[in-house]
Amino acid sequence: TMVAVKRLIRFAEHEAVSDATLDHANVKEADLLSEFVREVRVLARLRHPHCVLLVGVVLARGQQSLVCEYCPHGSLWGLLRARGATANA
Repeated sequence: TMVAVKRLIRFAEHEAVSDATLDHANVKEADLLSEFVREVRVLARLRHPHCVLLVGVVLARGQQSLVCEYCPHGSLWGLLRARGATANA
């Protein structure tokens, strides 16, 4: 079975930060983790033919990820963006 993985990316992984900024980044990290858990809870209950199915979750520290059903025709964001470009042309 093919799956898609959505990984939680932390602020500090992508930027060199000072100690003061790191304290702020840690607060943001807590918010990100809370949002991630909220998304997991919603997706775990969601069952609809037009929505991807949540297959699994990785909760290991620093590796939080959603494992979802793979959609071979792209994402909703990509579809909407393509339609918007066509509508504006």
